[in-house]
Amino acid sequence: MLTSNSVSDQFFQTVLSSLDKSVSTDRGEEVREILCREDVCTLLNENLAEFVHWLCQSILKLHKRASDSVLSVLTDFLNILPLRFDVNECLLLLTAQLDLSRSTIASGYLLKPLSLCVIQSGFARFARVNPIFNKLSESIASIFDVDSAPCENEDLHWYLECVLSFYETVLSEYTFSQFRSHQDEFLSQHLLFLLARPFFVIECENNTRTLFCRMFKLLRLSEPGLFTQFLKSFRCLDDKRSVTIRTSIPLCLLGPAWLRILSYVFLEATPEDLQNTWPLVFSKDHFINLAHGLLITVLDIENRLKFTEAEQTITANCTALRPLSCAMYTRVQIYGVNLLQKLSSFCGRPICSSWWIESRVLYLSLLKKLATQPISGENMPEIICTTIRVFDNFISDSTYSSQYVLFLRFLDPKQLNEHHGWRGHLITLCKDYVHSVWLQCMHTSMDTVCLQEKAYGETSVLLPVGKHLFSRLCELIFVYPLTASSDGMVDQSSWLLAALNMALYILLRCHALRTDKKADKLCRNLMDGLLRNCGTDSRFNQHFVQPLERDLTSEIDRYETRAHVLSSTLGTHCDHAEKKRLMGEYDVQQSALLRLRLLASTLERVNQTLRDL
Repeated sequence: MLTSNSVSDQFFQTVLSSLDKSVSTDRGEEVREILCREDVCTLLNENLAEFVHWLCQSILKLHKRASDSVLSVLTDFLNILPLRFDVNECLLLLTAQLDLSRSTIASGYLLKPLSLCVIQSGFARFARVNPIFNKLSESIASIFDVDSAPCENEDLHWYLECVLSFYETVLSEYTFSQFRSHQDEFLSQHLLFLLARPFFVIECENNTRTLFCRMFKLLRLSEPGLFTQFLKSFRCLDDKRSVTIRTSIPLCLLGPAWLRILSYVFLEATPEDLQNTWPLVFSKDHFINLAHGLLITVLDIENRLKFTEAEQTITANCTALRPLSCAMYTRVQIYGVNLLQKLSSFCGRPICSSWWIESRVLYLSLLKKLATQPISGENMPEIICTTIRVFDNFISDSTYSSQYVLFLRFLDPKQLNEHHGWRGHLITLCKDYVHSVWLQCMHTSMDTVCLQEKAYGETSVLLPVGKHLFSRLCELIFVYPLTASSDGMVDQSSWLLAALNMALYILLRCHALRTDKKADKLCRNLMDGLLRNCGTDSRFNQHFVQPLERDLTSEIDRYETRAHVLSSTLGTHCDHAEKKRLMGEYDVQQSALLRLRLLASTLERVNQTLRDL
């Protein structure tokens, strides 16, 4: 004999079978009629957990189908669940489905009914709705992760729309208190996370700008006095080199969020978007001053652990907000480097010496550290390529006088632990700089170039084609050995080759222009500055060429001897493993010899050109 429960179960399974049949045959009205029957609603109420699971699975299957009539009926019914059944039970069941969901599509459809559950149940028992926000941030962190393959852009935007609509609905009924409760801190941190994470991964398009504008409006609800909050978060000390962060929010969340907010405020938002939210009195050339504290915090690699390890505790049980992965931290730094360049472009071009105060020269020092960090692999990482490009642009966008001062600062041969590849790059930049000034002075005149520099705002004009000024540059470039370096010549070959190429360029060009009377004075200035004659010899020869030639000969002999020994050993009988090891070492010796011989041949060309002159 069947009990009432077994009869009810059978009837429920019959209803689900009918619904499955109607769904599979795309009969939307039939599905609606079944769900609206009173006896079915009573039955669903008794089996709500199983029905909610069936409903979510059916919606997920229908999401990509061409016809959406049945999908519309099912999503409409899902959205009104909190209105037709017990709201507390719906909250628990829908939250459980959100936890079980492995699909952003399923999660997206759950958010609208969940927002109604949160509003109807109220915020008195906030612990019951905390898991929803944590789950959303977890899914955002998982989806918008640079280490994983992203979903299709269409699905990403759709999911962000769903998350954003959820926050808009919930926060429309929530009031942030003046004294910042735990609930306020909890919601504010999740909003900051929502502002930051997705926009470092997806492409910035028109529809993403619209989404960000809506998110920014939500942040205004949680952070009244947004500008004041920013100044409180990143306060520079008097020397503008250090930053005091006065907030309990960890840097791994605060840094990326404010980086994206400032990018929106300074580069994307209209005055109407910022009305009553952000002061509109600042001129564009002041933007970089406002962002200074944040920029040096993000760009300084000494802060890496603060971004990638949990040195600061996430407050208010925001369990989903983890420290940044190394890949995401790198993406944030790339974003910061690009933002620095964009904000500096508002300061006018070319950049004169008065702009390069100590706190702004700090940008170049931080860029240098980023560009010279250790790498693994043959390909140059994006962060290093981007940093070098921005550093080079800062140099080339400066006046000739500014560039001269910057080269004096960064070419100092006494710097400890100097990266030889970076020094070589700077020397190449300096060669191009001298070439540019030289050509400009030849095409017009030195006086004309000086007047142009003054028109740009330079009070003291410094051009490297003057004998004494060029001599100061050469004192920094053409010095060997570097007293602050104990590295071998092979390791230093990059900067040595760059220096030899610069000397060769000066010598060959002066040799080519020796019959040009108009260029005679400039050529003599540059030759005298390069050689710096003292008595019968020159400082160029004494402090660079001779010691380099002596060590180079010794190094080539040493490597040739070692290569010969290895070659002889390889000719004898030895086991496979030993032969493989010896071959690897032999290849290293040959590679080093190739670099040393290139140095030697370039040095010989320099000496030959000197003799010809």
